[in-house]
Amino acid sequence: MIFAVKNCTGRCSFLVFRSLQFILKIFGFAQIFIQSYNGFKEGERVNNRLKTIFLFLIQNDDQYITVRDLSRRFSISMRTAYNDLNRIGDFLCENGFINLNREKNKGILLRLDNQEKRRLQKMIWSGEDQNISPRERSIKITRYLLECLDYITIDEISNHFQYSRNTIVNDLKKVKGWMSGHELKLVTYPYRGICIEGEEHSVRAAWTACLTEERQGKNLINEPKLWGTVIGKDEALKLIQTVSDLEEELQTRLSDEAYSRIVFSLGFSLYRIRNDREIEEDFLYPGLEESNEYQIISRRGRELEKKFGVFFSEKEKAYLSSLFIASSLQDEKNFGKIVNQWLPLQIVVRKFIKAMEEELGVELMQDRQLFYGLLAHLRPAYYRILCGMPADNPMYEYVIENFRFIHEKVMEQICLAERDLGILFPEEEVSFLTICFAAALERQKKKKKRIPRVMVVCSTGTSTSQMLLSQLKSRFQISLLGAFPARKVDDILESQEVDLIISTVELIRDNVKIIKVSPVLSENDMARLSELLGSIDTKISVDKILEIMKRHGMIRDEGGLKRELEQYFKSETTELITTGKDRDPMLIEVLNEDLIETNAEMKTRDEAVRESGRLLCSQGFAEERYIDAMIQNVKENGTYIVIAPGIAMPHARPECGAKKIGISLMTLKEPVVFGHKVNDPVKIVIGLCAVDHQTHLTALSELVEILNDKEKIELILKAGSPKEIMDVVKKGAALC
Repeated sequence: MIFAVKNCTGRCSFLVFRSLQFILKIFGFAQIFIQSYNGFKEGERVNNRLKTIFLFLIQNDDQYITVRDLSRRFSISMRTAYNDLNRIGDFLCENGFINLNREKNKGILLRLDNQEKRRLQKMIWSGEDQNISPRERSIKITRYLLECLDYITIDEISNHFQYSRNTIVNDLKKVKGWMSGHELKLVTYPYRGICIEGEEHSVRAAWTACLTEERQGKNLINEPKLWGTVIGKDEALKLIQTVSDLEEELQTRLSDEAYSRIVFSLGFSLYRIRNDREIEEDFLYPGLEESNEYQIISRRGRELEKKFGVFFSEKEKAYLSSLFIASSLQDEKNFGKIVNQWLPLQIVVRKFIKAMEEELGVELMQDRQLFYGLLAHLRPAYYRILCGMPADNPMYEYVIENFRFIHEKVMEQICLAERDLGILFPEEEVSFLTICFAAALERQKKKKKRIPRVMVVCSTGTSTSQMLLSQLKSRFQISLLGAFPARKVDDILESQEVDLIISTVELIRDNVKIIKVSPVLSENDMARLSELLGSIDTKISVDKILEIMKRHGMIRDEGGLKRELEQYFKSETTELITTGKDRDPMLIEVLNEDLIETNAEMKTRDEAVRESGRLLCSQGFAEERYIDAMIQNVKENGTYIVIAPGIAMPHARPECGAKKIGISLMTLKEPVVFGHKVNDPVKIVIGLCAVDHQTHLTALSELVEILNDKEKIELILKAGSPKEIMDVVKKGAALC
């Protein structure tokens, strides 16, 4: 019938067409006819059922499908199935495809090559789904499942997306593997359907990861279609403003990606809370309760509840605080408060750098940027791992390709941080640390050093000494003072700074390094000289510069001049300025019997803090104002100073009156409540006085090792005198 209409011409064609239309309308078939003739030919969208059947035939092009199969699978009558197949056949012919292959007693088969399949699928779909890839389809299905609050069947998923049942079954296999990687299980229950099982925070992290992947880096946080049924557009805008306000109040920086992730996480959290899916896990991890993030979010809890109409439990507040910490970026200017809040993390970083220094054979302990860089990364990384957030390092492949040796060493030593923090670092997270060390090694190459000052002692003639000087100039980067006879050595040493004497005769002096060489340098001489020059400390010392300046003039403000010189050389060398010491002090150098008090009778937290500060001031480690700063620090920042069960470590910032590194130790006759939810009451109070954020860490590390030993803690608590405690400390320090 349709064929006849297509081949009619002129007025006859028009009359036949109108007659047929009238007749079909009488029998109720006009809609089918119009769609067959106009719908496909003019490219109008195929209805949902027809699209599903069409895609089913495309995906099952290796087997014959009977009309009865289609009727049962799609719950339609045999007549409807025949009509749909006729319409599909017409569409194929009109658009240049081969028609359906029909075999008696076998069924229907659609034979197409891959290119034809892609073209056909593109024509079938319109709008946002026309170019969807299998990966994108799986992501959409995954997010849909994560948003479901009850069991759901495959047929329900199929009807929602208008994908064939077979397609959904195949996609769910991929979804199951993806879920497993996010610590979730996709479980099927007979007669009930599919559901997701796992911790609530894993569901939230998986949804956010899914959405992040779906939007492919585009800033779509206020796009209603992306949020779906989770929240509305107006609430999405409120979420964006809330996160911006918190970012500003926290004085932290969020990358664009981290900012979007927090907005999405908070939005999905609201959706889950409203549907009685609250966080059940305890996110009050070490350092969190005392963090700036937790305190601000707790303080603004009621405001958030009123704004979004939900109740935030303490666990939800802890979870949200963890999200902010896990996403924050810190620079050195904003790091002071964080450094003070989690002393154990400083010790972890210090151990890690020390181990890497030994592995790489390069001096790293004085690199300020490395210390802060690792500290800035490890803090959020710790919470990222605990929150189940992915560590996506876009430079991972580059790191592995260009810094493989460093990365392997970092992977070997990361166990130090893992053991102390109680977590396992994924390799992508470790690759961030590799970048920190690679940058530190690059700074080592570029940092400014003074050139070693060398004098040559030669007892032979001028020609021989000139030959030796020429060899030295061409082979080594040194400052040559000249060639002198042996009798002039002491005069030169009195008037000038000399790092090394290169002599052709036997020569002994106690205050300078000396090496004897042949007048014509041999290969052995060259190797020995190279090794000795490499051992000379060529770092720029501000204290040494001040000594030179004082020999030639008056300095009105030595402290101010020193600070300005340190700042200048810090910006030039990008390294931590040394104080002239070869190493940081050990525990027994900063703790003695005069700094220890046993069985002190203290009634309150402030009394205990004040007494620990008094011990430091009495021995000249700090000014009196340092004590008030210790008290104020506890009042402002909470009870983070209670670093372990029964142990508190009050301290203040270096600029608040600290004069040199010192540690006081006090045992209490009766335990005192400091206000910490977990670690109260306090039995041991350790006063800490530090001049910066690093040089005290060696001593502090030794003390922490001792305090981690229950037997040693018992001995300290039972001690009746400072001497008994120092005996425990000395034995413990000897083992560290």
